[in-house]
Amino acid sequence: MGLFGKKLPAPAQTRAKPAPSPAPIAITGLGLACQAGDQPFELITSILGQINGVRLSNAFKFQPADSSEVALPRMAPVVKLGELPDRDRMYKLMTDAISNTTEKVPLGINAENLLLVIMVNPELITRFGKVDTQHLQSFVSKQVPRLETATFRILLNAIASSTSALLTALAELNEGKWQAIVFGGADSLISIYTCQDLYQNNRLNVVGKREGIVPGEAAAFVVLQSKETAASNAAPALGYLRGLGVAAEPHARDADIEATEGLSSAITQALAQTGLTATDIQGIVHGLGAETVQALEWHQTTRQIWPRRVSEQQRMSVQMGEIEQADIPDDPIPKIVLPYMTMGYVGAAALPMQLATALAWIEYDASQARWGFPIRKHLLVCDTPDAPERGAVIISTTLV
Repeated sequence: MGLFGKKLPAPAQTRAKPAPSPAPIAITGLGLACQAGDQPFELITSILGQINGVRLSNAFKFQPADSSEVALPRMAPVVKLGELPDRDRMYKLMTDAISNTTEKVPLGINAENLLLVIMVNPELITRFGKVDTQHLQSFVSKQVPRLETATFRILLNAIASSTSALLTALAELNEGKWQAIVFGGADSLISIYTCQDLYQNNRLNVVGKREGIVPGEAAAFVVLQSKETAASNAAPALGYLRGLGVAAEPHARDADIEATEGLSSAITQALAQTGLTATDIQGIVHGLGAETVQALEWHQTTRQIWPRRVSEQQRMSVQMGEIEQADIPDDPIPKIVLPYMTMGYVGAAALPMQLATALAWIEYDASQARWGFPIRKHLLVCDTPDAPERGAVIISTTLV
């Protein structure tokens, strides 16, 4: 199912995908705009501190047909955007994030050799009844003049995951088609139309409902270069993109009634490309938090990738006081951070924001190393949209 209840076709199982080169990709720049601010440290401290940016909206009220009570939705807006309309909010977030990102593109790279990949919600660039990508490109080029001669790739397809789009771009980078790629996305779900669709499909988080999607908004972009190009331009790496897996998941959002294997397959692919094992992963960034089916899919994934060392009987024995917690081994699942808990669901910006979170986490670890805290070397980013496809990205601080 799509975000608003529209049934999406499953991707062809035999669809060929370009495999990225074993050579790692250097991530040399990051730009973001979100509720937590526009600095990586603000982002990660908000997430690690579980700062709640969710608030009730008095602008939208829904009244169920079988009830006299009004349902108020929860959402996570970027406060500084005030009362701007939803499309203007997305444009503002996008241009702020892209401006921050292009400052990190080395001056030695000409715009003609630069690819800008933008994941965007088609509903927010619809003008006069049609999706107008040219208007968005013209607007961004005007706001960020350096990009006037860059190649734009504006992606609206909800059938494939953002990871699939990233995989295609990286294959072109490895082939030498581009000197650098600016990859990212922007979205704003703070609108009456979004909330109405979610509410009608019983997926909106409202007062009195224990789960559901909290509409949010954000933008994030990263600069990607080959390790050699980054070195020649003296561009320091924030991290290295070392593995990327994509797999079909025909049972997206059906984990309560069907077995899901797409995410575990994508993770296995990414690990194989890096030569790492699941136990080498020291941190996970995942967009969980909205709905039970997400947690069920993640449970199925972790059982396959990180099998539990503790049986259900042992767990029950601990709860009943028959054995001590210290007498049983810890679960092998690495520490996980959930951006959703701070900024809600950010739609087309989900994967870019999770990449930004991983990079911010790396920066945070580096700042804590002076106090003797360990630095995580390998992080996993999971992409699990409504689309029937799953993605996994491994970002490392080291090439070893």
